Amino acid sequence: MTDTTHIILYSANLIFIVTHLYGWLLKWFYRPEAYREHFHELFPAQRSVGIIYLLQLFELPYLLQIGDSDALLYVNAFSLLFFSIQMLIMCEGYFFPEKKHRLNGYWLFIPAVVVLLPMFLQAINLISMPEGWRIWTVGAVSLLFMAYFSLSVRMALRIRNAVRRANEDQGATH
Repeated sequence: MTDTTHIILYSANLIFIVTHLYGWLLKWFYRPEAYREHFHELFPAQRSVGIIYLLQLFELPYLLQIGDSDALLYVNAFSLLFFSIQMLIMCEGYFFPEKKHRLNGYWLFIPAVVVLLPMFLQAINLISMPEGWRIWTVGAVSLLFMAYFSLSVRMALRIRNAVRRANEDQGATH
């Protein structure tokens, strides 16, 4: 890759990290005065999303090792997998607040962590992976992303059905 490409990728990742750090601060600490009394009822996924924003700091290995292809692979896989999970948690928290987030609801993270952990350790040079590991890693990340994508489609269908039921219920009362 050229130096220009490295600078662009560095800048993009730095922007994502800073934006998400700012998002975490807003999600975790900011409570508008008008909503303060019923904040958690109105915004049930607020803290969960804030935590996921903070996880963006795990992309720092790329910023510390600009140009390292292992760190670039890790940071892209992290973004692809964790943003998918973030969207699922946000949608469930906002559209289905009656469903409480329990620890067993976070099983979505386990496959992503299992795939990303060796990539993270390789990116920070704690371990050395054998030849050909990139192909298996790209395959595993692709399979996980397809699974998360299918869960997102199912969530979209659940949201559509919930909105339709709410509209029908509202129409029946008028």
